[in-house]
Amino acid sequence: MDVPIACGLLKMFLRELPEPILTTDLSSRFEEVASHSQVSQQEQELVCLVEQLPSCNRTLLSWMFMHVDAVTQNEDFTKMNAQNIAMLLSPTLQMSHRLFVAILCHCSTLFADTSLHKYVPPLTASSPNLPETPDEISLELRKQESLLAQIHAEMNAGFVTKKREEQLWEVQRIITQLKRKLRSFEKKSDCVQKSLDDTVDGDISIDLNLQKSKLSCSDDESSIKTVTAISTESATNTEAKNTPQETSDETGPTERKASIAESPDAAMVKTDGLSVHQSAPEAPTVSDKVTVTDNGFLLLPQNHPEYLTLIRLQLENQELVNWKAQLQARIQSERNEIVQMKKLIVGDGSVNAAVGVDTSITASEEYEKLMAHYMKENALLEQKRQMLAKEIFEENKNLIQMQVELALNRYRI
Repeated sequence: MDVPIACGLLKMFLRELPEPILTTDLSSRFEEVASHSQVSQQEQELVCLVEQLPSCNRTLLSWMFMHVDAVTQNEDFTKMNAQNIAMLLSPTLQMSHRLFVAILCHCSTLFADTSLHKYVPPLTASSPNLPETPDEISLELRKQESLLAQIHAEMNAGFVTKKREEQLWEVQRIITQLKRKLRSFEKKSDCVQKSLDDTVDGDISIDLNLQKSKLSCSDDESSIKTVTAISTESATNTEAKNTPQETSDETGPTERKASIAESPDAAMVKTDGLSVHQSAPEAPTVSDKVTVTDNGFLLLPQNHPEYLTLIRLQLENQELVNWKAQLQARIQSERNEIVQMKKLIVGDGSVNAAVGVDTSITASEEYEKLMAHYMKENALLEQKRQMLAKEIFEENKNLIQMQVELALNRYRI
């Protein structure tokens, strides 16, 4: 960059503003505040006046003085201090030397929300790699879109050159790559979020299963205590009733024990102690039966692990077959058009007459220049065609994936 030209353009822009940067109404008040001797009071009043400026004036003023402050902080390199810059820019900004120095001294307080960042130009074809993080990709995408809008504006104004056209195609290619890479990051983040949600759901289901198992264990313990209490009571009654009707009295507890053992909720009583047996739930069986829908799709049972995979493969195959049919129809139409053009060339007798009108033209320098010019044009068009074909191919692949995902939602459980 040519620094003197950049400085000249900035000063010309400031001079051609429709009104002073501090506005006509507030300029006199700014000058009064700059004459205060107390620094703290001067700073407070400057803050109040800056807040009264229109937003566009305040933005321009903040960037101007924050940049000038950065220049003065590097005085050893720039050879410019506050006094020197004030002498150069105060007439352009239509303010006094004293006011310029006062604003520059308090700029860190007046414009605390403004910070300078080193400008990094947009990527070009010679750049080694694309950004790697989503934030960097979004920032670079904004730069490329701004550059693309600028190129379009210049070309619409009539500044159309080969170099400008090549730059337009290059910027469009970089924008496409950045958008594709940003979409891949978004898909990865969605997958990670989905896996986290599945993990949380799994933890919740495990907690519920543990609670159910605790409840079942407590129920089993209560049933064991009941059986033990009944056994003890029956034994006590048997010993207390030591009478001639002993046999007939013992039949009651025996039948009671049998009824308890036969009940589905009771535990099994063994001679060596009490033990509870609980049947484990059987795992659901997965059927491999394949059904055919009306549109010819093969479907596995919904509880089959390959249910969605089979549907996805069939949807992708269907979309690819449709794409193949479209390409074949386009190729056939182009072949028919070529045949018709050949017939027109053969049937036009004026072509042969035009060839033999003047053979001296073929050997002229003008003809060679025209040939070289059109060869370059054809090479450029061929390069653009290849780039467009590659981009169209990638976009069609992404479109097919999106269509498959949309169609797959109908078959999800």
